[in-house]
Amino acid sequence: MSTAAHRGLARTRASPLVNVVPAANTGLTRAHHKGRYPQRMRTLFAVAVGGVIGTALRLALDLVLPHSDRDFPLDTLLINLLGSCALGCLAATFLAHHTSPDWLRTGLSTGVIGSFTTLSAVAVSLVTLVRNGESGVATLYLAASLCGGLGAAVLGHAIGARLRGYADDEAER
Repeated sequence: MSTAAHRGLARTRASPLVNVVPAANTGLTRAHHKGRYPQRMRTLFAVAVGGVIGTALRLALDLVLPHSDRDFPLDTLLINLLGSCALGCLAATFLAHHTSPDWLRTGLSTGVIGSFTTLSAVAVSLVTLVRNGESGVATLYLAASLCGGLGAAVLGHAIGARLRGYADDEAER
């Protein structure tokens, strides 16, 4: 092993004499990261754009279905049920096929659906309902969120599997 390797330095293949860089804790040189950096930035951009889209959709539904602190938070429940169904469908179709780019899969799932749905809104609604003396409504909301979300994900997955089967059949023709 060379002295440079003992000191934590590594040489890249691109320029063995000039491009000596610290290997850091990863053990990878700058050459190893060159191909991954643009991909990571593309993924970050897709998640950011997806986040804007998901947040805008969420706000639109919040404006269409407003509720007070004492009312059943129907808007948040519908948002999370729709998001669970959509993510289940994506998981069975688009996300299951690794032929689509990672940035697109992550942008749709984490970006759009992740920003559209939110557990924190469920938690805040539950706390607000309990503090306002609406424990029964809070219990119903929690049950509807958990059971409905799971059911919506199963339904979405079934729809996605059917769509995937249909697409596979069409591709064979």
